[in-house]
Amino acid sequence: GRTWHYSHAMGYHAVARGFTHPTAVVSAPGGILYVLNTGAAEGNEQGRRIDKLTIDEDYIGNIGVGDFTWAEGLALGQDGNLYCSDAYDHFVVAYDPDGERIGQWGEAGSKEGQFRGPSGLAFDSEDNLWVVDGLNDRVQKFTKDGQFLSGWGAPGSDDGQLSRPWGITIDQNGDVYVADWG
Repeated sequence: GRTWHYSHAMGYHAVARGFTHPTAVVSAPGGILYVLNTGAAEGNEQGRRIDKLTIDEDYIGNIGVGDFTWAEGLALGQDGNLYCSDAYDHFVVAYDPDGERIGQWGEAGSKEGQFRGPSGLAFDSEDNLWVVDGLNDRVQKFTKDGQFLSGWGAPGSDDGQLSRPWGITIDQNGDVYVADWG
């Protein structure tokens, strides 16, 4: 009855090449993986990056060195652009498939389009980016260039309320699933 089979672990702990506190991973066409490293020590900007490698563990390079303080989420758009959330500095940053920074949006706050601790990211079938706004206890939906579209959630434990949501995924039917650790 098992639906998966463990093959092997990938990577090793290292600052320059390897993983330093990896927290998220996304796959891209052609057997490409992006691994988000949050760094192990304060001031370790080299450790705060996104590693790009093949599924066969051929290291391609890294993205975003020094661009974030406490990265949390990764998502890949239909156009191949990579998005990363920063829970400490309250923004989302975008990179093209070559790793060039192409955009950033967000600021601290609780109004529509603002964040307090953005974490999980997921794209829907219409290529809209859903962002878990963890410390505001809500989920917000944006265009891929950062225009606010809608949002839902409020602090609490009743229907429609959240308490420290962090992760998100969207299935092929468009149903949204949120991991809420509070």
